[in-house]
Amino acid sequence: MSDAAETRIRHAMDVIDAVEHREDFPAIDRVRHELSVMLAGIEARDIPERQFRRVGLARLVTDSWPLGEPVTTAVIEAETAYLGLP
Repeated sequence: MSDAAETRIRHAMDVIDAVEHREDFPAIDRVRHELSVMLAGIEARDIPERQFRRVGLARLVTDSWPLGEPVTTAVIEAETAYLGLP
């Protein structure tokens, strides 16, 4: 299961890196940083218990990024997969 979360997080980071008009995506660098923290935890097998996991990326991007954009969807899927880890 952590493989799926890791794959989705890496994909979201790659999609963020490919964004050309970064000004259309407030806090994009913060979102990428939070994804990298999640990925580092998975790689180190040091995932916080569910109640202590970082959350809120999906809310941030849904509220402030264009809906339907691949980067928005990728971040939401990455966070959902991370939060679903045991």
